[in-house]
Amino acid sequence: MNQAYPAQNQDTEVDRHDFRSIHRELRRGFETGTLRSVAQRKTALRSLRASIERHEDALFAALAKDFGKPPFEAYTSEIGFCYQEIDHTLARIKSWAKPRSVDVSKMLWPTTGKSYQLPKGVVFIVAPWNYPVNLSLAPLIAAVAAGCHVVLKPAEDTPFTSDVIESICVEAFDRRTVTVVQGPGGKVVPALMDAGRFDHVFYTGSTRVGRELGKRCGEALIPCTLELGGKSPALVLADADLSVACDRIIWGKFLNAGQTCVAPDYVLVEQSVEDAFLRKLKEKLVAAYGTDARRSPDLARIVNQRHFERLCDLLGAAVVYCGGHHDASDRFIAPTVLTDVKLDSELMKAEIFGPLLPVIAVDGFEDAKQIIALHPNPLAAYCFTESAASAERFVQEVSFGGGCVNDAVIHLGIASLPFGGVQQSGLGRYHAEEGFRTFSNQKSIATTSTWINLPLRYAPYSEMMLNGLKRILG
Repeated sequence: MNQAYPAQNQDTEVDRHDFRSIHRELRRGFETGTLRSVAQRKTALRSLRASIERHEDALFAALAKDFGKPPFEAYTSEIGFCYQEIDHTLARIKSWAKPRSVDVSKMLWPTTGKSYQLPKGVVFIVAPWNYPVNLSLAPLIAAVAAGCHVVLKPAEDTPFTSDVIESICVEAFDRRTVTVVQGPGGKVVPALMDAGRFDHVFYTGSTRVGRELGKRCGEALIPCTLELGGKSPALVLADADLSVACDRIIWGKFLNAGQTCVAPDYVLVEQSVEDAFLRKLKEKLVAAYGTDARRSPDLARIVNQRHFERLCDLLGAAVVYCGGHHDASDRFIAPTVLTDVKLDSELMKAEIFGPLLPVIAVDGFEDAKQIIALHPNPLAAYCFTESAASAERFVQEVSFGGGCVNDAVIHLGIASLPFGGVQQSGLGRYHAEEGFRTFSNQKSIATTSTWINLPLRYAPYSEMMLNGLKRILG
């Protein structure tokens, strides 16, 4: 994700004493067990859901103010997503939290073994701006489900939405359970980490900041989850249904004006169908957003001027096949398809994170693999093909965090699928049970009955005992 903290403002004083108080309050809440039982956690999650419902109109308005997010996208990818995550968790949390019995060797009879999932403690969630509701509240839901107490740092680049998120959390939770801290990440994040020890850090954002935060967590031996990004490819093979592929690539790419960590960053299309694909892509773009995309009610705006200028600079790095219109007064950039893209151009050096779609012709699967390898381990990847063998080869041979066959982005919407990156695109997984486990410590307990006390394992040892063990263990 293309999130970076701004330079620190030396005139802004960070009150570490207040941050220490936050740590103390949350630690006290955790130690007194306000989320210890599953029943308490379910009550907290229901309270969160009810608070989101009461603030739904405010969220729609805030997302529109911050970057023109269309209501349909605001609901499906933000608000509705959180409802789904809460409902899925409420229906399954009891089984997730239940101790699990394991098989025990006959040599250890009469012992039983159980694995417990216990909350890690006080955790820190740092959220980005591109999906400010979803990417703040989804990890929060997982943390509360696991019984953790949370400091939540929403994004400063979407201030209206962050204010509503804070109001939701203040209404839904006791301050000893969840505390929202706002402010510039470059100041707030280090200050909070200096003020006290967290038991887990969950960060969504840029790879650059993720490396810095991961290094800091590593030095302090704090477990962390890093949800990052990368150049996520879409591969269109010659046997693909081009009409369907264009519909789904357009939706996945231009959702949120391309400001999506798993958006198709570029398309690799087999040369034999390149012209047909481009013609169909242009046709479908007009069908989706009209001949003047600025008038479309279904296209978000770029989040701030800095990102707008960065994206406009990229327009000169290739040939504009269609689109390319932009307006600084509205931070508007039309959905744009770019061709004649050089692999060493600025377009291909980093994640685009905007409504610019480079299309590159390839000779086949092997050629595509070599291009993907120039930016290894993307967060997501997509393959469009009617061949089950090609789809399986794509899954097995290309390294990426998650993705789709004949679709884009929707793997995030499947509540029971874990989400996360691989190597450079992230560490760890979350959503549903995987999120519950991310914020849990696994504790292994052996319980041995005292009604019998076999002497086999106690000294002094004998050859007869050894032979007996050999017979027992086969």
